[in-house]
Amino acid sequence: MFALAADYYSTLILNIKRGSHKGVVRNAKPLLLLTILDLIDKCIVVENAFSFEQTRKLYYLYCQYFACPSPLFRPFFYLQSDGFWNVYWRDGAMPKVQSDSYMLRNTLYASLDPRLWELWQDAGIRQTFRERIIGHFFRSEQTDLTHPQYHE
Repeated sequence: MFALAADYYSTLILNIKRGSHKGVVRNAKPLLLLTILDLIDKCIVVENAFSFEQTRKLYYLYCQYFACPSPLFRPFFYLQSDGFWNVYWRDGAMPKVQSDSYMLRNTLYASLDPRLWELWQDAGIRQTFRERIIGHFFRSEQTDLTHPQYHE
């Protein structure tokens, strides 16, 4: 059962829609996914609720390794369109994308589909997803993304 679910989510993730700027495809969503995996690995997130604030520091650390000028608010918001990520808004907030400060003020948290969250509780499965994401989206990169220097 886990294998079937893992294959399903792997297919969704490896086919995420990515933005582009001046013909260059951006890897902001894959970097956000690597961030999420690390937040789980480091037990910073222990429930399926990723606040914008706690995600921000590690995401920007990953961005230092790449020419990734995309601010976090874009992948945090737009990953919803890929079928396994949901953003929850404060009362009265308009679900739109404007800036990191807007997201900090107006989001409660984001979450993964419950089944994907359950899968990612297994360290081996997280590592497999990490390797697939890196291999698929960062094939030409020489940077080792498996051990960022993150300190809370």
